[in-house]
Amino acid sequence: MTFPAKYVSLWLIQVQKGGLAMAILVAKIVFDCGHPDKVEVFTNATPEVLQKMLADFVSDQTGRGEDRRPVPEKAKFSVEISLNPKDNSFKLKTDAGNRVFACGIVIYVAGLLGAGELAPKPLGATAG
Repeated sequence: MTFPAKYVSLWLIQVQKGGLAMAILVAKIVFDCGHPDKVEVFTNATPEVLQKMLADFVSDQTGRGEDRRPVPEKAKFSVEISLNPKDNSFKLKTDAGNRVFACGIVIYVAGLLGAGELAPKPLGATAG
């Protein structure tokens, strides 16, 4: 079961920005195509909230049409998803070159989280 982004936002961490308190939830994924078993996820959310956020992100992306941009020829990709508390929308920042490929990485990570095969790391931790 997934929840709309507005319900996930109840779990967000409060951050001061520009004098206004804004709730920000972030997930940063580092994915190596040569070693998909070594995927890393950095977040400021609990594993349960992260799973809901990723599922909601994928649901939000569904139906947006094809993305025919080529995927860069490299082994390691990063995908960063943040939830905008102002309008409960998602922002995607990635070097994958293609939104659909980035969404596939998110689905892969969500599956690992759901199976208990991946433990997210704190947002400030170092990728390695």
